[in-house]
Amino acid sequence: MGFAAELWDRLARESGLEYDVTVVGTAQEIVDAVHNKTADVGVGALSATAKREAVIDFSKLFYESGMQVLVDSSSASFADNIRDLLKNLCSWQLIGAFVLLIATMVIISHLVWRFEHKINPEMWPQDYRQGDDKLQLVGRVFQKQNYAFAIQQDSRLREQLNRGLLKLSESGVEPELRIEYFGREH
Repeated sequence: MGFAAELWDRLARESGLEYDVTVVGTAQEIVDAVHNKTADVGVGALSATAKREAVIDFSKLFYESGMQVLVDSSSASFADNIRDLLKNLCSWQLIGAFVLLIATMVIISHLVWRFEHKINPEMWPQDYRQGDDKLQLVGRVFQKQNYAFAIQQDSRLREQLNRGLLKLSESGVEPELRIEYFGREH
């Protein structure tokens, strides 16, 4: 189902709203449907931006993400890492594997693009941290994005949905879903 869709389902139940689902292919199609009033609410991985806010409204923000650097926390000193890296890069096995990998990637990427680009133009990455305790995030988050439900401008639903989101957050439902879909925060 997905985090946003499950959060929406619980929010709709909490707010006593009935809804029908229409699937679209891109975030822009969500914005267009809400702006053109063919949808009352847009649900998905939709970041709240100033450009989008000019044509639609947003609910209370329910998720913040961004990019961070991920490194192996079990590594030794920086000098040891550089020495090990150089030693591993000078291997004929690695060079052969690299050439094979590049050829495979080119073939697969062209096949995926050929068959998927018309029906799935936006792909979202999985959580890279999940399941590996030897990895740690370093530095601060950059390119932050905040996510919210799209709502028609001046919609009567905005306050009702925001109150429902606050109730779900205060009752522990929203944090529980966040852990289920994204894992515990480090």
